[in-house]
Amino acid sequence: MKVFEQLRDIKAYIDSKEEEDFMQKEIYDIVLGHLNSKIKPFYYENFQKGKGDLRPLIRDAGPKIVMESIDISAEQYLEYEGDAPTRDSVEKFYIKIGGIAYNRSRRAQA
Repeated sequence: MKVFEQLRDIKAYIDSKEEEDFMQKEIYDIVLGHLNSKIKPFYYENFQKGKGDLRPLIRDAGPKIVMESIDISAEQYLEYEGDAPTRDSVEKFYIKIGGIAYNRSRRAQA
């Protein structure tokens, strides 16, 4: 393979990888926006890399299942004082999303 072809292939790979990373970030931002819409005035934008990171869940279960799981968790676990959810219920809501998504993705595979 000629050097020109190798360079072209490398550039094409880098471009496709950058585009995929951009789309993954956009998907994450959409799912995170959906989550945040359920728990105003609390926000989980700081859950990136680490224990609360939704990205592995989104990758494994898919964004649609995660968003449905957010809806289910909000309906079942959020409790309100006035117009705002309580801090304890927000924590419980967030913790339950992964289990709900796991169960829903297993059903989808069956």
